Amino acid sequence: MKCDEEAGCENPVFQRIYICLGALKKGWKEGCRLILGLDGCFIKGFHTGQLLTTIGVNPNNQMYPVAYDLVESKCKDTWCWFLELLGSNLELNNSYDIVWITDKQKGSIDAIGDLFPNSEQRFYVKHFYNKFKAKHKGLMLKQIL
Repeated sequence: MKCDEEAGCENPVFQRIYICLGALKKGWKEGCRLILGLDGCFIKGFHTGQLLTTIGVNPNNQMYPVAYDLVESKCKDTWCWFLELLGSNLELNNSYDIVWITDKQKGSIDAIGDLFPNSEQRFYVKHFYNKFKAKHKGLMLKQIL
């Protein structure tokens, strides 16, 4: 957990928390493929922020939750913080074998490149489709993808 401890402030202000449960970590290391998907979404309401998630792929090609993080915003700094902790937890010392799948989240591409320079990056096809469907109306593009 990370808190902002301003000078003269008695109570630190919450900034971020990283959560990777031991059973999920062990399951990913022992049985999942070396594929990790990253995504983030807004948290709306009185307490705002971002939820960053990491999903693995199990041997049956099903999604496997690995870790998540509550942060103040999606930027390179928060993605780096999340990925440093994730890399340490999952012992991703050799980034040659890892494939990251993202939707081009702000900061995630650069953070992956900096922390795991030898890994591969792939992008969700759904996001490409959503960008092109306004220009290419009808079912043809959807059927091709």
